[in-house]
Amino acid sequence: MAEWLRVEDLRFAYGTRRVFDGLSLFVPDDGPVTVLVGRTGVGKTTLVSLIAGLLRPEAGRILVNGKPVSGPAPSRPVVFQNYNLFPWMSVQDNVAFGLKCQGVPTSERYRRARELLARMRLEGTEDLLPTMLSGGMKQRVGLARALAVEPDCVLMDEPLSAVDSATKDALLAELTRLAAEGRPRFLLVTHDLADAVFLGDRVLLLRDGTTVVSHRVEAPSHPRPPEFRYAPAFRNQIRQFRASLESERP
Repeated sequence: MAEWLRVEDLRFAYGTRRVFDGLSLFVPDDGPVTVLVGRTGVGKTTLVSLIAGLLRPEAGRILVNGKPVSGPAPSRPVVFQNYNLFPWMSVQDNVAFGLKCQGVPTSERYRRARELLARMRLEGTEDLLPTMLSGGMKQRVGLARALAVEPDCVLMDEPLSAVDSATKDALLAELTRLAAEGRPRFLLVTHDLADAVFLGDRVLLLRDGTTVVSHRVEAPSHPRPPEFRYAPAFRNQIRQFRASLESERP
């Protein structure tokens, strides 16, 4: 089966603290959403930063769609937990920033920014500053900015952890609608197994610096219906993944 992500013998440390010591994994091309879960401190955010090219490994290599990762690229934008918006720029300019860097003419980049803001149900916010938005609105602006450059994949580092439950449900619904279109792919880090099963096509359980367990999720096609959350298969998979993670606790 074809694959879109491969990690080979990855080694990385922060000073004397070793995070990865020969980690290898591959993600087959069998669904648009991959979810990465694991215990706190196991290296989920570090792995996303390495895939994004924001960090460099000591050894090993990472390939996305068969191409080695050597640094950041517009094809692999990151949506961060802390929003990471430019506070001095308007919402519209934040969304259009990547397009500006690519040399897209002003009229075209603003047109695409407005289209994406409308899709995120953020009409009327174009001229506001990020400080005037709620946390959920900021997260949708960050997602719109990532989508604006038409990337191959979007990396999302716990984007749902800092929003209220109603906003999280709306973001999950939007993500599964985007996934139904098949492009871009999403790699999502979360600590919430219910979110992982609802959204993911494949769940990667990161156990330690050398081990990851890959599971194919049994779920309806995207966009996922909300009632899937009440299905026996949904609850059973949450229990299965939780048992797998808890078996690794020291």
